Order: sequence, then structure tokens, then C-alpha cells
Amino acid sequence: MKKLLEIHDLYINFKTLWGVAKVLNGVSFDIKEGEIFGLVGETGCGKSVTALSILRLLPPNAEISGKILFKGKNLLEKSEEDMRKIRGKEISIIFQDPMTSLNPLFKVRDQMLDIIELHEGLSREEAEKHAEKLLKAVGLSDPERILNSYPHELSGGMRQRIMIAMALSSNPFLLIADEPTTALDVTIQKQILELILDLRNRYNFSVLLITHDLGVVAEVCDRVGVMYAGNIVEIAPTEELFENPLHPYTQGLLSVVPDPRTKKPLKPLKGSVPSLLNPPSGCRFHPRCIYAKDICKRAKPELHEHSPGHFVACHLYGGGNCD
Repeated sequence: MKKLLEIHDLYINFKTLWGVAKVLNGVSFDIKEGEIFGLVGETGCGKSVTALSILRLLPPNAEISGKILFKGKNLLEKSEEDMRKIRGKEISIIFQDPMTSLNPLFKVRDQMLDIIELHEGLSREEAEKHAEKLLKAVGLSDPERILNSYPHELSGGMRQRIMIAMALSSNPFLLIADEPTTALDVTIQKQILELILDLRNRYNFSVLLITHDLGVVAEVCDRVGVMYAGNIVEIAPTEELFENPLHPYTQGLLSVVPDPRTKKPLKPLKGSVPSLLNPPSGCRFHPRCIYAKDICKRAKPELHEHSPGHFVACHLYGGGNCD
């Protein structure tokens, strides 16, 4: 499949009152056309910053270097005017809390129609018909009532479906879903994930799905990238990652997932996530890694293709010699 998005050697630092936070440390991955790519990792590892960097929505204290190629063009070189045309039109995003994403002061109709008119150039009447069609596409059977409602009058699941409808209103090439099910109960989570999968199959757009939930990854993702402290440590097809995790951090993540088939005791990872104001040298995972050697403290391992389509950044697998 053709690559839609390519991120190469992305570094992002934030200047703060306490020092410089080295949030992304040379992140590289790609997303193919029509693919659901999962980005998984602990809170604070840089997943959401990666998503915001694609849309160029980082705060003024951010320093960024590297390349973000979208359809072959580097987004970091585009003007703000060009980015405004891309945001919401070619690349859309949905966030984890739909209550804070929707304006509580306006009805759903006003919020949806404003976006549709802006990006599609439709009249108010045409935009309303398009909005009703979108709401039906995301499983809301009474679009007229929904459009006349304020966000607080709707359930969390309904609000998230509205956010998905708004994100898809301009037929984007890429949908970024940043923890889209975190604020929802389990049954609604499943419905939202099935909806995203169904819509992807219908409209063939690509999805960057950001999550900390490996169950979500297993259910809907084609490939997955594992992040730790600002680094991509492993990329693989989803089934391959679960069956043959290579990086010690990935192995640690999977060791704390309950398996009803084996009933093995869970083995939590020792230690804690490092401060990005003063991250460890070399491999940032080495203070918590049971396989760490001297080279792991000195040299950052590069992302290495261990087997076809399975990449790992670890000195145990070609990133350097641990002996």
C-alpha cells in the first residue's frame, strides 16, 4: 500500500520554567493509505504531542525538527494559511472527551453546519442535509433532534459520534483519534471502535489511533507502534506484535495484560517513567530493563528491521552489541 503519512526523525522540545523537556526523541513511522495504525504507550510518552505536531497545533514554546510528510509534502514547511486548509479538510482529529470538544453554548446544528460550510462551500440548506446524512452514518437515528440539542442534553456516546461525524464531514484522508473511548463506559467504547472500523472500511480513509489500551489495539489496528518516553521502540503488524513482542518494554506491557486462557500471574514493570526534563542517556528504557548492558546507557539504539515489517529499537536486535 502507498504511504499517506511519513514521520522522519521527529524531535520536539518544550521550553519550560523548570528547563527544557525533551518530549520526542527522533520519532519515525509511517501510515499507509486505508490503514489503521495504533500508537500505544503509557501516559506522558508523547503520543498526543505526536498527533498535534502533525496538525501543527503545538504551543509557542515548542521547538521542532525532522520531517512530517503528508502525501509527499513536508507539513513543517507549509505556511499557517496552508495548514488551515489542511486541518479539518484533509486531516481531521477527534479527542478523548467530546464534552470539552463541543461548545456547550451552541446547539449541535450550529457547530456542525459551520464546519461543513467552511470546508465544503455548501449553502446552509445543503450543509444541513449533509449533516443529517453524516449523523445517520455514525448510527444516530434521529438527526433532527440531535441537531436541535445542546451537548449537555446528549450522552457521552452520542457526543463522541457527533465528533466523528464532524471529523468526517469533509472526507479527510487521515483521521487522528486521540484516546477516543477513554471517557466512555465499556459497552459504548466497543460501539465507538466498531463504528470507526466500519467507517474506515466504507470510506477507506487512514486512521492514527492513539491509545494506552492494548485491548483496543488488538481489536481494530492493522499495525501498531509502541512508544516509550518519546521514542518509538517497536513497530509491527498487530498480530505479530502480540505473538512475538521483541522490545523488553513491549514484553513488559503485555505481561500485565490478563490472559484468561493461561491465568498466568501478572508481572508489573519495575521502576517508573523517567522525567523528560532529564531523561536517561542512551536507551531511555535502560534503567527499567532487565537486559540492560553498558552500551544501553551510552548509545541510543536505532529502529532496526528485525524481520519483514517488524521493527525494533533495541541493542539486543541489531541496534548494537550488548556483550
